[in-house]
Amino acid sequence: MTINIYTDGSCFGNLKGGWAYVIVVGEDYIIEDSGRCVKNPTNNRMELMAILKALKKIIDLNLNSYNNTIYTDSRYSISVLKGNSSYTINNDLISEIKQLLKYVNVNFHWVKAHIGNPWNELVDTMSRNKAKSKIL
Repeated sequence: MTINIYTDGSCFGNLKGGWAYVIVVGEDYIIEDSGRCVKNPTNNRMELMAILKALKKIIDLNLNSYNNTIYTDSRYSISVLKGNSSYTINNDLISEIKQLLKYVNVNFHWVKAHIGNPWNELVDTMSRNKAKSKIL
């Protein structure tokens, strides 16, 4: 079974940020979640937060041994998680994600944003709505 995970993060003026993910299992089972962050949000941080939250959900649902693919429009996230970059910013999230990756069978796939992919568009909308929300 293949599991497709779409993630995105948004930030507005470095004052508030939002993250979102959608997990698509087969054709009938869809899990989605989103949240808001007001502590040191940046776009890259929110992108990583979406991946972190999705990985935790995959583990919670015991889906970690399946073929999981994370689709993200964040080249930054893919680069730092694959070890192709030596960024020191966001190390707390990067370290936590890398620990989870030891327990999850996952591949990363970059997708271009805003080209009509319905799942990518959905997580973009979800993360933007959370970032704009006044409710934590």
